[in-house]
Amino acid sequence: TTTRCRSIQGDFMKMPFPPSSFDAAYAIEATCHAPDRVGVYSEILRVLKPGAIFACYEWCMTEAYEEGREEHRVMKKQIEEGDGLPDICGTKVCLEAMREAGFEILDERDMAEDEFG
Repeated sequence: TTTRCRSIQGDFMKMPFPPSSFDAAYAIEATCHAPDRVGVYSEILRVLKPGAIFACYEWCMTEAYEEGREEHRVMKKQIEEGDGLPDICGTKVCLEAMREAGFEILDERDMAEDEFG
């Protein structure tokens, strides 16, 4: 057996780890499935060591989303159905939930605007 890496199945709203267990954490298209955003971010912060970094890549609606535009509503619904999401919230909602949980936001951006190659 190895002590370097192991997989643990659990509830990210109640992780089976003591406080300050990890040097860093990340979530990729995961916390958008949480029933309570502040709750999941608070739980992530609980298991991180002081000063640790949390990186998150998430489904969020940006400022460019216009609810009045049919094509925007269709795209949003297709993403929600394809990813099993109840509702995609706005970027500001996610950022505020992180702050309310106790995180300091060091960087945030719309990665769709990044250039790759």
